[in-house]
Amino acid sequence: MRDTLADWLSSAGVPALAGVDTRAISRRLRAEGTMSGVLRRAEQGSRPTALDMRHVAEQVAEPGIHREGAGERRVLVIDCGTKRSIIDSLLERRLSVVRAAFFEKWESLLSEVDAVVLPNGPGDPADLVALVERLRPLLDGKKPVLGICLGHQLLALAAGATTYKLAYGHRSQNQPVVDMTTRRTYLTSQNHGYAVRTESIPSGFVPWFQNLNDGTNEGLAHETLPIMSVQFHPEAASGPHDTRFVFDRFSQIVLGRARA
Repeated sequence: MRDTLADWLSSAGVPALAGVDTRAISRRLRAEGTMSGVLRRAEQGSRPTALDMRHVAEQVAEPGIHREGAGERRVLVIDCGTKRSIIDSLLERRLSVVRAAFFEKWESLLSEVDAVVLPNGPGDPADLVALVERLRPLLDGKKPVLGICLGHQLLALAAGATTYKLAYGHRSQNQPVVDMTTRRTYLTSQNHGYAVRTESIPSGFVPWFQNLNDGTNEGLAHETLPIMSVQFHPEAASGPHDTRFVFDRFSQIVLGRARA
């Protein structure tokens, strides 16, 4: 039995788009920024409601509190749409995970954890201003903090920096970054359209990584406190794996600290 591609996709419930210049769409999105859009059949009469991108993180963060792992220390992951590979990377390094959606009352969990991870997620970090305010107390240095992708941007905003939309987002598995302390270069996986404004980085923090294509900021490290963040994905489940050492460094800090 043979089916057409359209029949096969339809039987699997997979939507598809044809007859559209996707490059023209990409150019328009680059010029206009985040826009609402829908994918629907031509015969559908009523126009469906588009997703409000200002609240997209609420759609992908899993509600509730979830605990897993039997590691020596616990890490609170404030979920804004975190990738499973980030959770696995923590579990692989003798850490237990307590995951809570960012809109939950995760502050009540701080007494039972030894560190905090601010993972990835979609959207403009400036739309999460309420979360940024809640994150500020975490920068007192009492617990190690690691930010990844959106988490990097949120950490920077909480510290007093600003973010902006990139003219051309970083969306590939071969983005080169340089460690500003060792001058070593790594290939990284990235998928984001916003960046931290380097000149806005407050005192106490220093740039950790820089993008070699456009010079944008790719990470922060506090000069004296156990607080760090990266714009790229060090866990990159499909590779490259050049920067998995970020998790190693973070776990070593967490495991090496005396429990409060």
